[in-house]
Amino acid sequence: MKRYFYFTTLILFFLPLITSAQQNDRPNHYWGLRAGLNASTLTNPPTTIEYRFKPGLYVGGYYQRNLKRGMAVAFELGYSQMGAYNIFSSPYSYDKTVFKFNYLTAPITFKKYFTKSFYIQLGGYLSLPLSTKQKYWPWVGFPNHSVKENIGLTSLDAGIIGGCGYDLPNGLNFSFRYFNGLVNIEPQYLGGAKSLRNIYFQFAVGYSFGKKK
Repeated sequence: MKRYFYFTTLILFFLPLITSAQQNDRPNHYWGLRAGLNASTLTNPPTTIEYRFKPGLYVGGYYQRNLKRGMAVAFELGYSQMGAYNIFSSPYSYDKTVFKFNYLTAPITFKKYFTKSFYIQLGGYLSLPLSTKQKYWPWVGFPNHSVKENIGLTSLDAGIIGGCGYDLPNGLNFSFRYFNGLVNIEPQYLGGAKSLRNIYFQFAVGYSFGKKK
């Protein structure tokens, strides 16, 4: 029930922003769509385990308001596929687990433009887990036999964002960002001795509608 409440709150928060961005008489406001690729992993693996980066899809929309002196603030709402590859190795065996996390993400970033096109950005994000699953192969030598199961994580993730981007005059834009999770998404991880946090890189291509050239 809490997940649906958070989801509804996010929608109600962003709806008026996106609606206002469609008014052509507001020259410094515009909205757009963006899609790209995530490369995500997890922090603090146990001694015999290695967490490797896992690719995932990102799609979303954004609303940007330009401020004075080359500054801007951007609000986003998107869907991100995240997780990690969990590789267990020992002198006697080799095993693999795939963590598949699907999140609804809501970043807010502040941008500083150094030219009309190039900018850097800093901000934060909130993420709501839509599904958290793992798939693993418990028996070495049987690659076709796998097990899927749900895993319970915290109801919200949050973190900081840093990156850069480039806006073209025709509305196309490109961005590269790093997301660093600050929330321990599994409080019982390793008996509470270490925290399990999401970290990921994201490359995306977008298009802005109604942007003044």
